[in-house]
Amino acid sequence: MARAIEQLTEHKADLCVVGAVDSLLESTFLHALLAEGRLKTGQSSSGLIPGEGAAALVLERTEDALRRQAWPLAVVDAISLEQDAPHQPHAPIRAEGPTRALRTVLEVAGAGGIRRVMNDLNGERWRFLEWALAETRCLDGLPRGWQLWHPADCLGDVGAAFGLVAVALATRAFARGYHGDGKVLIAACSERGERAAMCLSAPTR
Repeated sequence: MARAIEQLTEHKADLCVVGAVDSLLESTFLHALLAEGRLKTGQSSSGLIPGEGAAALVLERTEDALRRQAWPLAVVDAISLEQDAPHQPHAPIRAEGPTRALRTVLEVAGAGGIRRVMNDLNGERWRFLEWALAETRCLDGLPRGWQLWHPADCLGDVGAAFGLVAVALATRAFARGYHGDGKVLIAACSERGERAAMCLSAPTR
């Protein structure tokens, strides 16, 4: 998605279609997760609930959409990608990548208008610890009473599809009116070290 936004910003493309799909429900993969102790079970409260998801987005510059009389469903205010070392089970949690990504996005989009934060907390302890550090460092400027959404409690862990699924969920919240005022901040990570943050807002009519 970041690459598509770059292409649009530089006027190297007029429209981009971005898609993502992933599933953690394949039996061989599930057995591997169980063997590694990463599944939430009756014997372990710390672990993920596997899920699957898919989403596709059409991205274009706002002025181009309005020119063809298509009202945008959401506006990307800022996006940032960072790279940490791949996750190691016993390595110390430093949260340097998500801290940089969140600070970059908040510097561009501003913290004052963000009412909800959506992240990919999935029940694994290392993700919770990393998020706790990043939140403490970066989100003190958010308005009082901001809410945290973690879709995995309903969808399970959707893996690499999370980023676009989160955008789709935020867009749906804008369209149906249950988000209310303000922006949505999205944060995501992967075991390979990628860290991302993005800020979305509802279009102003």
